[in-house]
Amino acid sequence: MHWFDVMGGNTGAPAVGVWEGNKLCFERSHHMGHNRYTYNLERDGVYTFRIDMSQDGKSWMPFLEGTYKRVAK
Repeated sequence: MHWFDVMGGNTGAPAVGVWEGNKLCFERSHHMGHNRYTYNLERDGVYTFRIDMSQDGKSWMPFLEGTYKRVAK
């Protein structure tokens, strides 16, 4: 996975992901530290997304979390 946002900067190498049950987790390291991106498929039409950050790749701090729901048309 490549991450792009309005903060700019070099995206570097892609994050490598693995499935763990209903969770898809990507991790990557770069010159500023480490990032972990987790998509948790809660149930049909609902998932949570979370970004954690770490300086050493061992101690993680939450950075962002959101819940996304499909809306009916």
